[in-house]
Amino acid sequence: MYVRDVRRFHRLLRLRGMSLRELARHIGVPETIIVLMSVGRCDVALSTARLVADALAVPTRVLFHETAPGASGRPAAGARPHRSANGKTTSGLPRQRTPGPCRN
Repeated sequence: MYVRDVRRFHRLLRLRGMSLRELARHIGVPETIIVLMSVGRCDVALSTARLVADALAVPTRVLFHETAPGASGRPAAGARPHRSANGKTTSGLPRQRTPGPCRN
């Protein structure tokens, strides 16, 4: 499952007074998974998505969805333009082959 809106995710973290590191410790998953998930680059297991949503006191469906960011042809909500190495600006997240599975 992927974060539906990265801005909303980070706002909820701030509202709860948590950092990514604190969230990872609280739910017992590696910080790397939380960091990658928080920018829409990691497909987390449903169980992890539920732990995150519970820790932030919101329904899982509000924070997560099953498709990869940009899979619909649009950039993920909250994604910012990215400047590639050759200086061209692209929309959405930096280009990658496939979002990583990051299953745990």
